[in-house]
Amino acid sequence: MISLGGDGTMLRAMRLATGGHAPVLGVNVGRLGFLAEVDIPELPAALDAIDARRFTVEARSGVHARFGDAQEAALNDVVLLRSPGHKSAAVAVRVQGEPFVAYTADAVVVATPTGSTAYSFSAGGPIVSPNAEGLLITPVAPHAAFNRSVFLSSGERLDLEVLPHSGDLAVEADGILVGQVSPGDVVEVTMLPGAARVVRLGRTTFYQRAQRKLRLTGSAEHG
Repeated sequence: MISLGGDGTMLRAMRLATGGHAPVLGVNVGRLGFLAEVDIPELPAALDAIDARRFTVEARSGVHARFGDAQEAALNDVVLLRSPGHKSAAVAVRVQGEPFVAYTADAVVVATPTGSTAYSFSAGGPIVSPNAEGLLITPVAPHAAFNRSVFLSSGERLDLEVLPHSGDLAVEADGILVGQVSPGDVVEVTMLPGAARVVRLGRTTFYQRAQRKLRLTGSAEHG
């Protein structure tokens, strides 16, 4: 599958390909992205390389959320978001069934490594290598004593409990509104290994793409 656009288009293509076997080649149109592999002028050479089997496939994990009778998968993140006019998101994080931390914030983001450079990053979360396997939990505009991100390994069970003093929360998957939860509800979150597959031609590394996209300066630019 070929995605022509930016990271948002690439995410939609990856969602369409989820569960199938088609890897996605990202062709960047416009602004630089993390997920696209080539720019438009490089497309013919990229297709030749794919034809000649000179490419690799990079697996990207997803995140699955179950709440009430609903369930949803995402490749970037699942977000519990304060509804306009309602109280803040008060969410307890349980790991392997045990209470760990509680956040009071505008939103709580559960991101895959792919999503670590999206909403989670803008909220102050760390950059996570796409080769890492796990889930990153980041509060957005937190106003509680604990305001740091937490990274869980892929096998650990994660439950997000909406606390009694929370407002009603919207649930978003990759920026799409998919439902609502209320105080007392629990969102069960699991990692989906290899949910999507991305074509890599070996032209750039994740860290080179991150450097360009985030305008990071460092020794690599002076070498």
